[in-house]
Amino acid sequence: MTEPKLYVNAGLRDELTNRQGKTKLNVDKLISLLRELDDNYSDGQAYSCHALLRAIIDHVPPILGHKSFEAAVNNYSWSRTDKKYMTRLLDFKTQADDVLHRQIRASADVITMHDLPQAAALNALLRVCIDQL
Repeated sequence: MTEPKLYVNAGLRDELTNRQGKTKLNVDKLISLLRELDDNYSDGQAYSCHALLRAIIDHVPPILGHKSFEAAVNNYSWSRTDKKYMTRLLDFKTQADDVLHRQIRASADVITMHDLPQAAALNALLRVCIDQL
């Protein structure tokens, strides 16, 4: 049997789960969103993955001391590489808005699984968030 495809680094997800109940912030919802993202990624559900990744991006700014992801990207002290990853995730929010808010039309939709940002960007965000908890 082959391993299911994961979007989220399993070690990071495990590390976050191990911190559950030991941090000043409750990480239950974040863990659930990450599990759901992996489940939908494994199933090839592009729209769900876009929506869940957008939810994660909007959920984590308080860990970084900010109210919005845009404020976190612009004001948190990222490494040069992580800043590039975060900028990609911030740019992704427009695409996620397309998935969430574009209404039905006569022509086919163009969003696919290949349109998700590299998993490395989310994993970099999670690494920083875990380190801040």
